[in-house]
Amino acid sequence: MAVPYKMEILREPEFFKFHFPIHSPSVLTRGEGLSAQKNISELKDKMKGITIKARVMEVPPKKLVNTRYGYEAYVSNVLIADKTGNIRLNLWNNQIDEVSVGDTVSIEKAIVTTFFGELQLRVSRSGTMSVDTSTRGRQIA
Repeated sequence: MAVPYKMEILREPEFFKFHFPIHSPSVLTRGEGLSAQKNISELKDKMKGITIKARVMEVPPKKLVNTRYGYEAYVSNVLIADKTGNIRLNLWNNQIDEVSVGDTVSIEKAIVTTFFGELQLRVSRSGTMSVDTSTRGRQIA
């Protein structure tokens, strides 16, 4: 049976700490990466909510593919890197034209998947990708 609470009580942060304590840090791993930026070397399959910043190393030509939903779209698996490693970033349609070699991309709410045994990064539907073009032509720090 549900216990009714007054709205004033529900607005108090201490109420939740007392009634819904976090028993272990593993509870926090579900949305892993939402608050802290990750390095590429830390990424593992099925991680979600990843925030990452990396340099575009390679932009392969885009390919026209038929999606599983029955329409055509362009796709390119861009290679990005940071000081700890590299990973392919799966970009679609207009996203491909936004990046060039040397750009720095900042991605929020990314998802890590495996495609043909290789880790890939994808921008989730609710995620964002911003591109800093001022880093073109500079060395990676």
